[in-house]
Amino acid sequence: MLVVRTMGPDNGYQIAIPTAVNIPSESFTDKDKELLAAPRRVIFHCHHSLHKGPASASHYLKTVGASEGQEVFVLEGGYAKWAETYASDLELIENATPKPEDKKRKAEVTTTVEKESSSKKRAAAVVVTQTLKPEALVSWLRDEKLKAHKDYLIVDVRPRFDGGNIATAVNIPREEFNEADKALLAAPRKLVFHCHHSLHKGPASAANYLKTVGASEGQEVYVLEGGYAKWAEVYSKEKDLVENLKKDEG
Repeated sequence: MLVVRTMGPDNGYQIAIPTAVNIPSESFTDKDKELLAAPRRVIFHCHHSLHKGPASASHYLKTVGASEGQEVFVLEGGYAKWAETYASDLELIENATPKPEDKKRKAEVTTTVEKESSSKKRAAAVVVTQTLKPEALVSWLRDEKLKAHKDYLIVDVRPRFDGGNIATAVNIPREEFNEADKALLAAPRKLVFHCHHSLHKGPASAANYLKTVGASEGQEVYVLEGGYAKWAEVYSKEKDLVENLKKDEG
């Protein structure tokens, strides 16, 4: 298991989840990739796990890819919830830069954190969504056997449909899903979330859906690679793939 904190460089004294490594960059170095490839489980988080944590996890899956059999998660509630829950448990809180004496108990701490998975107090982890390549979505849209909003639903989380939208997409920019949203999202077999570049709000909304609502039985949840920006760049001339484009944009 590897815990990855994405909250930026350490400034002075900061506390962290034991054994966590700090990878704040959006571009993974070769050393980062080697470190991330080894464990069976990788858990990303930022302060609240609403933005940078989910985005980094999605970016890892998109640019590096999970190792065979590897599971990738986002820690529910992020470090804020962890610290609130475990502030008095010294074995579950430590400095971001471990002291020499901390290293001696690294294995013990790792075991303790693993065992917390069965505790009522544990902070839950949310499985990260898969990324979906635009060409795969094109094949769904053009497959006459597949029905939008039933077999798949495209969820655009931008504030509004600026510059058009992907055909059949619905606009759900809210951070909290209302009852109508939940009913709409629960129906299709596949959900595809995206924002402008699918780097921040898209992955965060997908993770928030899994965390607060939960996927329906057998439902697959994706984040569209490249977001609407890449889609419009490639398919703006394809009238069956883009809607609501102004004449000067198409």
